[in-house]
Amino acid sequence: MSDLEEPPRGGRPVEALVYGVNAALAVATHRPDAIHRVLYDESRRRDLGPLLKAAAARRRPYREVPTADLVRVARGQHHEGVVVVTDPLPAIELPAFLAQLQRDAVFLALDGVGNPHNLGAILRSAAWFGAAGVLLPERGIGLSPAAMRVAQGGAEIVPCVQVFDMADALEELMARGISVVAADQHAEAVIFDRPRRDPVHRARQ
Repeated sequence: MSDLEEPPRGGRPVEALVYGVNAALAVATHRPDAIHRVLYDESRRRDLGPLLKAAAARRRPYREVPTADLVRVARGQHHEGVVVVTDPLPAIELPAFLAQLQRDAVFLALDGVGNPHNLGAILRSAAWFGAAGVLLPERGIGLSPAAMRVAQGGAEIVPCVQVFDMADALEELMARGISVVAADQHAEAVIFDRPRRDPVHRARQ
């Protein structure tokens, strides 16, 4: 079996990659049953104790490999000494997300974010501040392994909801009575000066 299976043509990937120490440990905490196998560098053995225990408990293979193998599987140098092959994160559709949304929830919509490191940083902050989710356009960059590494576990905590058309999604949110607040560098109003009683959807433009 290869370290990463290619996606079926026209379908979702059979397997996904998660690399980076904190992102990998978050998989062990939040989705241990999703682990397929773990590859790691000898220098990271102590750091990855919970991950290796989770893999062993589920009889999933894990092994030390040369750094060159990690570079090959991760397709880059920024693996931080560990690569986890997992199930893809579950797809979440907007109606299902809104149905379970709490009244005072805050979530974000990101349109035009073209850098996976920026997306990862936003997810990391969203997780820290307790955001209920992040809306992403289907035709955007998506939640790549690079974004998950920079998110440092945030992608396992904050649901990412893909929408076909962001403008239509915003219209649906407003029709449901959800306040939409858009960030604009030229705006005169400050968001913290506005009283908030309803769920708020923060749109980044």
